[in-house]
Parts: sequence; structure tokens; C-alpha cells
Amino acid sequence: MITGIVTPAHEAAIRFEVEGPDRRVETVEFAIDTGFTGFIALPASWIARLGLPFVGFKQATLGDGTSTMLGMFAALVHWHERILRVPVLEVEGGALVGMRLLHGSRLQMDVVENGPVRIEPIQ
Repeated sequence: MITGIVTPAHEAAIRFEVEGPDRRVETVEFAIDTGFTGFIALPASWIARLGLPFVGFKQATLGDGTSTMLGMFAALVHWHERILRVPVLEVEGGALVGMRLLHGSRLQMDVVENGPVRIEPIQ
């Protein structure tokens, strides 16, 4: 089970490990973004820190409806006791986890400040 909290800024925040190609592993705090249909998004500083390899560009539609090209990288994530290779989009702002990574999971949260967030695989 992956756990986290609802922050004072009203974001559901969880932490899990992200691994780069040189086996460097970092624990990253992600905000859950149910409007993001991808796997994960990271700012450039985390991408550089992990040494993630560039794999191309991806067209994306942002929350405000505008379309843009984002850099796409590759990483390993430690998710539900498995290691998955996932695409990573480069974004400004904070780290996000999207619906593609959450697929196959049950998400529960108490939407109050410091409320628990729980993600577990659906059996």
C-alpha cells in the first residue's frame, strides 16, 4: 500500500521511489492529479538529478486547454512492490502522478487537512 496525506494546500500527496538509469533511487513527493492521463510528470530539476534519458517529445493538452510539446524521459518507479518502466513528462511546477499509473488501484482519501491517502492494488 502507498500512503500519503491531504496537504494544507488541498493536494493529495504521496511518496514513492523513482530510479534513474545509473540505479540512483530518490523518494519523490507527488501530487495526485486525476486530470492528468499520463504516468508521472517531474520538473527539470528532478529529471536532471536522476539522470533520466530523453526519449522524445509528446504533445499534451494542459489543464487550461492549451496544447504544448513536452519533453519525455524514461524512469523506473517502485509501485505496489513492483518496478515499472514509465514515461516521464517534463513539467514546470511540482511532481504529479496521473491516472495511467493509478490504473488498477483503489484510491481512498479523507479530504480534510492531514487526512489519510491510501492507494492499494485492486486484486
